[in-house]
Amino acid sequence: MANFARTYTITDAAGVQTAKQAVLWLDADMDNIVADHNTKFGAVITGPVDEDDMVSNSAAKYCSQQSIVAYIAAQQAQTAKPIAAYQLLAADLIGYNTFTNDGRVGECKFTWVASLVAGHRARFVVTDGTAANYLKVVAPATKKFRYLATEGAAQGYIRSNVVGNFVDIEATADNLVIVNIGGTWLYDE
Repeated sequence: MANFARTYTITDAAGVQTAKQAVLWLDADMDNIVADHNTKFGAVITGPVDEDDMVSNSAAKYCSQQSIVAYIAAQQAQTAKPIAAYQLLAADLIGYNTFTNDGRVGECKFTWVASLVAGHRARFVVTDGTAANYLKVVAPATKKFRYLATEGAAQGYIRSNVVGNFVDIEATADNLVIVNIGGTWLYDE
């Protein structure tokens, strides 16, 4: 058997640092990882396994990077359910997030958070488009959308159902400003 050792510094919850040595043991053929050189745990880790669904649920196998990526993508696709109406939260607007109507049948409405924070930004992109599949963004009560010299109504909205259309919106202390737009968007009809 061969081994490889490395010392790591581990910091616990109280902030205390401890040096720990991790030892990796390989079997005689150097193709399997052994839990420890005495095999007192009796575990031999074999692999890699190419298993996109992780069906074996094994404690002694590890899987490829490709399998992990495929598994996560499948889980996200399974849990991502389009909704009809979503109230944006301040946390949604930190950074520069993109929202779509992907998979939604019917109107998909996003209402901006009530307390405007200058600098909050978001992009909205139409990814599903039929006559009824509008992506709609609604301003909070008393707030308005503004684009160039045009200002919409209080608690107004903008919407589009053309795939590929997008709009970038940035909040000021008083209004929502359309800073970039692609395609035709209807407002306050």
